Amino acid sequence: MRSRVYLQTFRRQRGVALFIALILLIIISILGVSAMRMSMFNARISTGAQVNTMTFQAGESALQSVYEEALDADEGGENNVILRAMNKRFAEGVFEVQLRCVTTADPYKSGACADGDYMDTRDLLKASSQTVVKDTIRNIAGNSITQTGSGGTTVVWYDFVSVAKGEMQDLQVESHNVQEFSRKGLYISGNF
Repeated sequence: MRSRVYLQTFRRQRGVALFIALILLIIISILGVSAMRMSMFNARISTGAQVNTMTFQAGESALQSVYEEALDADEGGENNVILRAMNKRFAEGVFEVQLRCVTTADPYKSGACADGDYMDTRDLLKASSQTVVKDTIRNIAGNSITQTGSGGTTVVWYDFVSVAKGEMQDLQVESHNVQEFSRKGLYISGNF
């Protein structure tokens, strides 16, 4: 009689083990898929942060080349963006945005970036800047060098604004950086 009871109990429990194994398999699969989705999401976030940093640094590189030209008039040669901006604005009376493209071969390339102008060796990043000289000339008190009649030579501050753009075209990401700065220069009776 006892063997019959054990046999009936055993027959009832044979399907339960399979059911529990399937439930555990489903739970483990759900955990695995969740972990994979979380990993992919984290990879997207870190890639986005890296791309943003790279485009920001590309823009900063473009500003750095303009800033180097502001410090040293010989930097950039005849394409010196600061001297061109000052000449156009004050000698010729033309308000003109000066374009600069930073490339691996030439960090002082004049003009807008062309399709093949990349600043890195992997051809991912472009860096460019636009610079203008402001209309205002700020006098530095007590810095008059010569005075002749109604004219004279004075040391003044020339104010500039540069907007740089770093971009990664493959991912359609851009970063814009703005820098305002001043440079001392001579003001000679209406000319710089």
